[in-house]
Amino acid sequence: MAPGTFQLEGDLAESSSQTGDTTCVFKLRRGVRWHPKPPVNGRELTAEDVKYSVERYVGPANNPDRATVEEIERVEALDRYTVRFTLKSPFAWFPDAVASTTAPIVAREAVEQRGDLKRSEACIGTEPWMLERDEPNVRLT
Repeated sequence: MAPGTFQLEGDLAESSSQTGDTTCVFKLRRGVRWHPKPPVNGRELTAEDVKYSVERYVGPANNPDRATVEEIERVEALDRYTVRFTLKSPFAWFPDAVASTTAPIVAREAVEQRGDLKRSEACIGTEPWMLERDEPNVRLT
């Protein structure tokens, strides 16, 4: 990428395209895996995970990123690796806004088993690091 181009590079999405004035489609990277621990046990991240996470994130009225997510009318998992967002009105900066938001992608089964995801054992992601141990007010390993 050339300096100053401000081209988006997704961590989970390999590409995005605006297929209409109010439609944006993201293609997910294949082979992205959740951490190898329960309840996901290293399964592959899918479009259903993104759909679930966005719908979960749009819900709360006190969401600090409300300006970004309130434009979403509908999110659909078209197949295992494709997510389509339909917006309430045209929003050309939607891919940039989604890339800069703090909306986490979470596994449904982690939420179902661990609730609010505030406890350290609920720390499950797709990043290259994984929480091994949490000693409150002392350290994280």
